[in-house]
Amino acid sequence: GKNFGGFGDKINEEKEKRLQAQEQALEAQTELNKNLDNMVRQRTEELELANQKLKELSFKDPLTGLYNRRYFDELYDIEFKRAFREKSDLCVAMVDIDHFKRLNDTYGHQVGDQCLTKVASALSAQLRRPPDIAARFGGEEFILLLPSTDLDGAAVVAENVRKAIEMILVDTEKEMVSFTASVGVYSAVPTERDEMQEFIKKADENLYKAKTEGRNRVVAN
Repeated sequence: GKNFGGFGDKINEEKEKRLQAQEQALEAQTELNKNLDNMVRQRTEELELANQKLKELSFKDPLTGLYNRRYFDELYDIEFKRAFREKSDLCVAMVDIDHFKRLNDTYGHQVGDQCLTKVASALSAQLRRPPDIAARFGGEEFILLLPSTDLDGAAVVAENVRKAIEMILVDTEKEMVSFTASVGVYSAVPTERDEMQEFIKKADENLYKAKTEGRNRVVAN
């Protein structure tokens, strides 16, 4: 019977080995799956982050971090319709850096860019209510949208903006440079659904007046 016993042991041993090998394979597979899961999760997170950044890029101006003009138009559309529905005041203000071309030509584009980013920060600091919006309208021009703000309130905000910009100093490495901005303000209760452009046009006309009257001033009417 010894031989038999030896044979039986051998079979059991083979079985053990097979089971062990299977277990090891299973562990390896589980480990692999876990790593794959982690990789997939990581890739998904990276993709989501990239998408988030892309989304932000699509509505933010890359230099100043303010909303860009395209996104401003969308927000303006929403706020305008709301003001029209609720018969509430809506203010648009145009802010334009004075003699920006001269600044750029004298000190170079890097200094010009610094001026723009510092103006953007000053605008953000002055707009303290959540619905207020500042956007870069193009070049050295910015636009503010102040819902539920009548002309008097808007003129105060615009004057604060003008003063804040006047206080900005930019280091050109040779000297500290200051500059000013002109502001055109228009506020009214929308009476027609499609007069959005009219508000911007009126604010722009007031900005032009501020420029022709000597710059570094607010014109609101």
